[in-house]
Amino acid sequence: MSVAYSKCYDPSGIRFGVPTFPWRFAPDGYATRRQLRARGLRPGGQPVAAQVMRRHRGRKAGV
Repeated sequence: MSVAYSKCYDPSGIRFGVPTFPWRFAPDGYATRRQLRARGLRPGGQPVAAQVMRRHRGRKAGV
């Protein structure tokens, strides 16, 4: 995993408050709103389970 991805990797949620994964590296079992809609499901008011962060190419911080 590159340095930019390691800045996004926080599966315990200590740094960001919720489990955080790099783009395309979320574990199985998580789904986006669009994926839920495609399956005929929808978010039912549950709290956020995790977040996904992407690398930002224009920033020196990287994410």
